[in-house]
Amino acid sequence: MASSLQIVAADWQEGFIPLDRPEGQAALEPFVDNADLIFFDNRSCLFDPEGESDPGARQPAQDYLLSLRRRGKAVMLAHHSNRQGGARGHRKPEDPMNLLINLTRPEGYSHEQGARFVATFEKSRGAYGAAVAPFTAQRTADGWKTVTPGREPSRRRQAD
Repeated sequence: MASSLQIVAADWQEGFIPLDRPEGQAALEPFVDNADLIFFDNRSCLFDPEGESDPGARQPAQDYLLSLRRRGKAVMLAHHSNRQGGARGHRKPEDPMNLLINLTRPEGYSHEQGARFVATFEKSRGAYGAAVAPFTAQRTADGWKTVTPGREPSRRRQAD
């Protein structure tokens, strides 16, 4: 089966692709139209920097993301934390989100462990209980290993 993954990286473009402006949205439309899942990495780089501190400046980006949802697109929007570990800027962009997952380093983490993090669900619409329990994930030679407190570890083999 052929891969349908398409990557549109900002550093491969002639200029900035502002996702909160019509010209940026139009540039991505050929890719978005055929996608079921869209990853945007990251909020600080893809939207007007004024939106970091001004909730009103963020509205065009929020309208665009909601329009993608209405079209049946699943969207993941990465956002980096501030120096204190919280969200950068204001929290208004999180209002329409269905799910917010915070990834942090577990206690005792060292770089030799490679990819290892705790996933904590800070917001979840329509999911509750065990489905949104925090868990630790680690990439191993055998694939991903997840541990949920009070449960046995699980292993997910990597796809070929």
